[in-house]
Amino acid sequence: MRRKLLLFILLVFSVFCLFAVACSGKDSTDNGLVNEFSISKKTLSMSVYERYRLTVNAEGVTWSTSDESVLLVDQTGMVTAIKEGESTVYAKLGGKQVSCDILVTPSLLVPQIVTDLDRENRIIVGDVYNLDFNYVVFNGNNYLSQFSFISSNESVLSVSNSGVLTAKSEGEAVITATAIFRGTEVKESFNYLVISADELCIPN
Repeated sequence: MRRKLLLFILLVFSVFCLFAVACSGKDSTDNGLVNEFSISKKTLSMSVYERYRLTVNAEGVTWSTSDESVLLVDQTGMVTAIKEGESTVYAKLGGKQVSCDILVTPSLLVPQIVTDLDRENRIIVGDVYNLDFNYVVFNGNNYLSQFSFISSNESVLSVSNSGVLTAKSEGEAVITATAIFRGTEVKESFNYLVISADELCIPN
């Protein structure tokens, strides 16, 4: 009787040990997290405007950054460098958290607004002209962007949110086009001289 009892106790103990070993290889979450929650990089150096995707060995994590003025991170782990500085990106899953410390350095490349407009332009009183701005150029590639516009002198030359110029009276005005590229403002300014139609007449 004692032998049977002993064998039964050993069997229960063996089953318990096997169960403990099987469970120890996984996290208690439903994400199938194997071993330790980890991130692809613990430190990283990026330049302004650069993008880099961090990854973790689990799904359903929440991404955040300690300083959004330096770095932005979306919920796929894509990090965008905004300006020089230091920031930490965090990935959280339940009560667990992993992080990557990132140093952002100056960029050797500068995004630009490219247009056929001259820096100095003339327009006649009463004319309406549509500014055709769509792209920011960076590192040889065109990036579709949303632009906003402002005039330094609305009484001479007004501009709408969509970039339509209306020449109202003679004078000078500066039109500034602004686009947001990877969290940073890109600006270009254009000088306009608004003249009357008579000034275009060439004397005999």
